[in-house]
Amino acid sequence: MFDLNGIYNSMKSFYDLCWLGKSLNPKDVVVLLGGSDAFGTQLCQQLINEDVVVVNIDSLDNSNELLLDINSPKQQYYFIPCDSFEDVNHMKSAINKVAQTKLTPTIFLNNINFEFETILKDSNTECNDLSSDYVKYFQKTIMINLENVMVSTKYFLNNFINPDFYYVINVSIDIKDVYSWEGSRFRTSKMALNQYHDSLVSELNEMYWEKNLDIKNILFYLPYKHLNYSEYVSSCKQLSINAVSHLKNGERGPIQL
Repeated sequence: MFDLNGIYNSMKSFYDLCWLGKSLNPKDVVVLLGGSDAFGTQLCQQLINEDVVVVNIDSLDNSNELLLDINSPKQQYYFIPCDSFEDVNHMKSAINKVAQTKLTPTIFLNNINFEFETILKDSNTECNDLSSDYVKYFQKTIMINLENVMVSTKYFLNNFINPDFYYVINVSIDIKDVYSWEGSRFRTSKMALNQYHDSLVSELNEMYWEKNLDIKNILFYLPYKHLNYSEYVSSCKQLSINAVSHLKNGERGPIQL
């Protein structure tokens, strides 16, 4: 008997090596969760510069920070408000509004990084004890960065998948010093997200066989070591340029920005 999984894995390794398949182009529509932070805003801008349509789901509209071509024949930026990433029903409601744009999404990108600033070297925002406040915020961070992202991703795939869809992307950090106390809530949530992303890859591989959909995945790692907040913000433009370059190359897998 043929080992279909073995054949698939061999073909996929070659496929990944050559960066074959779909890649970012002006026909794409990116649904972006959390596109209004420092990195998200720069990413919106770089995608728009490539003539890609961006649907930003966030609590804050960053359109006043973007350079938009008012003479463009198509609307390139849509903002859908989500009052709270802590409430999964708010997130589902916001995702449902994507249908009202009459757009066909091709990329789903999660850039929710609640408490990212707590791992930067000038951070003094996280309490260092196991008080009730710490436990409360720990639960909140896990809920926002992991649990609701998982539910929202599944909900999106179940309701908006289409033959043109080809990318699921998570933005995270590469956890090396697991035992560091600094930013422990954020680190824990992102360790779990990275593991979830691995399981998502397997699920997307199954969709290849069941629905003949070749959906790529990327886990973008943001840099954070030896950076303070202002240095990180200053680097976001180049990080977003790097991210778009990887998408234009049609790459997949874990990628350090």
